[in-house]
Amino acid sequence: MRDRRGDVWSISESGTLERFRGARFGDRTAHESWPLRGATRLLFEQRDGTVWAGAGSRLMRFAGGEVTTFGKEEGVASDNNRTLIERADGTLWLGGNHGLQEFRDGRFLPPIGHAQGLAGDSVMAALEDKDGSLWVICGGAGITRIAGGRFRSLTKANGLPDLDMYGMLEDDFGQFWI
Repeated sequence: MRDRRGDVWSISESGTLERFRGARFGDRTAHESWPLRGATRLLFEQRDGTVWAGAGSRLMRFAGGEVTTFGKEEGVASDNNRTLIERADGTLWLGGNHGLQEFRDGRFLPPIGHAQGLAGDSVMAALEDKDGSLWVICGGAGITRIAGGRFRSLTKANGLPDLDMYGMLEDDFGQFWI
């Protein structure tokens, strides 16, 4: 991933996060790395330039020249985090195998899962559409739309061709691609 400063971030098979500052790959003079321990599934940049990386139940936040680590002690519920999104209002939402969590005041709030209205507990991807609705892919269970505090799930019973989905996007015409 290339961030807004031009730095290139990569994740190796061994789980090492690397940042190349204004350099080309192979130029180790402007290179930094951090061990993440575990399968890295998440790399995300916020609108303000903050970069997040995650492996297992551990997340690292790179902001203002500082690195902050988040784990179980800071409320991270899942041990397999897959997605992080920033909503239009600036709130962050983390999705993993134990649901969807909002990040507020330096902590992750308790997860929202099947018991609260999601199609399932294992979140594969999330997206905020142009209307402000939050769409959540729940592995093997369907898609849930959260709008105005209401949850509505889509499954094979109401038109989904498959329940094994891993990502989605909304195009310029408001169409969803899954």
